[in-house]
Amino acid sequence: MSTFEKILIGLDNTAMDQQLIRSAKHISRISGTQHILFTHVVRTANLSDTLIKEFPNLVEDALKDRRQSLWTAIEKEFDSNDIGKVDLEVIQGQPTKEIMRQVSKEGTDLVVVGRKKSNSTGTGGVIINRLARRASCSLLVIPEGKSDIRLNKVLVPIDFSLHAHMALECAASLSKECQHKPEIITQNVFSVPAGYHYTGKTYSEFSDIMKQNAKRDYQQFVSDIDIDLSQVKNIYTQDKNDDIIGTIYKTAKKLDVDTIMIGAKGRTATTALFIGSAAEKMIQYDTDIPLFVIRPKGKNAGILEYLKEL
Repeated sequence: MSTFEKILIGLDNTAMDQQLIRSAKHISRISGTQHILFTHVVRTANLSDTLIKEFPNLVEDALKDRRQSLWTAIEKEFDSNDIGKVDLEVIQGQPTKEIMRQVSKEGTDLVVVGRKKSNSTGTGGVIINRLARRASCSLLVIPEGKSDIRLNKVLVPIDFSLHAHMALECAASLSKECQHKPEIITQNVFSVPAGYHYTGKTYSEFSDIMKQNAKRDYQQFVSDIDIDLSQVKNIYTQDKNDDIIGTIYKTAKKLDVDTIMIGAKGRTATTALFIGSAAEKMIQYDTDIPLFVIRPKGKNAGILEYLKEL
């Protein structure tokens, strides 16, 4: 069974495209991908009627030229055995809208986009935030400068929710196809509740209680996941600064992980990933670590849906 049967990769005609193309090739080979659609959206130009009349083929010729250039770059990475499952669409319009249209039309399982460094020009961050809120599939954000996507060490933050369960299942599924079995690290971030002192326990004692409860929850959490537990390391981290997302990233940097893989929704910290400013914080918090946001195909994590479930 494929993990990501259909992948859409957003290209922007910059040097980062080659990086995304290489990453798409690697992901497709370990996830049983059947169809790869590269999409490049050229923003609609404001051309006067006079100019259009004088040069009626101007836009069409520009799109044709851009398509040839991108296809040449794709052919450098994909051999003849792969090329049959690879398509390229170059269209004019608004990037987010057109990518969303393709996701819906193609039944996409994963959208792959690049994230430019903070000092880069462009609107990539805006597009990523919009896709994170609206795309009805998983999302992979690859930071600029990563020559290839690796899965040697994967961090999966877990809050024991259904969506965290899905993220760990995805990590397990991808690991089975990797030549070298990756190390999967699950991280539960817990905190001591404000009213702990009413229990008669000290702060340290209640912290230990929270950790022991998390360990018990973990055993139940992984009991029905098809995963080799010998390749899984579970860690428990106390959040002392009311910054769970920051705690996750600090752990990722300390452990030097290749990728973070997280469920799109949850009932604790992960719920906030796609609501308000927390979405931007999660996606742009670090520019060095690729981020997999795992969401079931066809499920949107917008705020209205979340509010209906409260």
